[in-house]
Amino acid sequence: MINLHWVNYFVSSEDIGKLLLLGKKIVWTLHDEWPFTGGCHYTSGCQGYLSNCFDCLQVTPDLSNLPKFVHLEKQKYFSSRIDLITPSEWLSKKASVSPFFSKSRIRVIANSVESEWFAKFSKSDIREKFGYAEDCFLLGFGADSVSEIRKGLFYLLEALEILLKKENWKKAFDSKKIAVVFFGNYQNKNKELDKIADYLGSFTKDVQVSEIYQMLDLFVIPSLEDNLPNTMLESMASGTPVLGFPIGGLAETIVHNQNGFLTRAISGESLAEQIFDLWSNRSLLNKVGSVTSEYASKKFSMKKQAEEYRDFFLLDSGFRAYDLSEKGKETAVDNEKLKQMEFQLKKTYNNFLKNSPLRKRILNLLFRSLKVNDFFLRRAKRKLSA
Repeated sequence: MINLHWVNYFVSSEDIGKLLLLGKKIVWTLHDEWPFTGGCHYTSGCQGYLSNCFDCLQVTPDLSNLPKFVHLEKQKYFSSRIDLITPSEWLSKKASVSPFFSKSRIRVIANSVESEWFAKFSKSDIREKFGYAEDCFLLGFGADSVSEIRKGLFYLLEALEILLKKENWKKAFDSKKIAVVFFGNYQNKNKELDKIADYLGSFTKDVQVSEIYQMLDLFVIPSLEDNLPNTMLESMASGTPVLGFPIGGLAETIVHNQNGFLTRAISGESLAEQIFDLWSNRSLLNKVGSVTSEYASKKFSMKKQAEEYRDFFLLDSGFRAYDLSEKGKETAVDNEKLKQMEFQLKKTYNNFLKNSPLRKRILNLLFRSLKVNDFFLRRAKRKLSA
């Protein structure tokens, strides 16, 4: 049996087609929408993946053929014989209506969080370390890519601007009784954000991230689209309540005013309203914060996830062999059209390379001529046989 997870950059659609030919059971754990789209990881509400990903809004006109080609290539190599695992109902529903996986078996199994990594620290000690007073209302935000539009930073900025117009909030903010912090990859600087929030950096160690979560009073996730964000699980495991929009895995996990908080609507105004209410009602915030860690430990334990994976792996344990003739009946792909599109894309890519720096052109030449992927595969085989 083969369990795929994140395959981008090192396993192609054609490679997955070859895996199917092995006759082994394949279970693919989806972490975003890429497996059933023409290349985007989140569709932003676009329904193009239900057909052929024509007229994609996320690429420039010179690359308009790319999503069509990727979608057609997946249509050729993917099959409903691939079983799927999704961490959220939201992603499960999206996958189930896609042309590639409409007949696949799909099981929703939440991601887990190693709660022992998010051990309890002294809140006052952590705040002293980072330079924040113990009585300060500390609001936090974090993402792998802070500036990614999908993460909704612009809504958080709008909410903070609304709050600063409230006299009592601004007075507390100016006197450092309220502070806003954020972390993650932050390459595209935002002047408005830098005026009202402190950037703590980008962290890779769980202990460092847990310290930040645990010194916060409230962690905000203003995502517009999300599967089951790790930041939500980590913050909950650290005992810090989460506030988010009612979308995706957030809406499926958070029960408002019980184990977290959800806004009434997806807007900066609604976010500001909820933040202000929680700042004004610390008893509710503390009450919810007291149960989040235990909830996360039980709901998202590694033991629970492992048992659910095991049960799904063993379901119909007889491998469903991949029949090429049956594949032909499932999806009719115009191979000639695929070749034409591939030729056009190569032409576009070569034109792109002509205008690229010399270093990028040399690296591209090396990767294409040396077949680096094959080199690493041969190296791995030698290690296994040694």
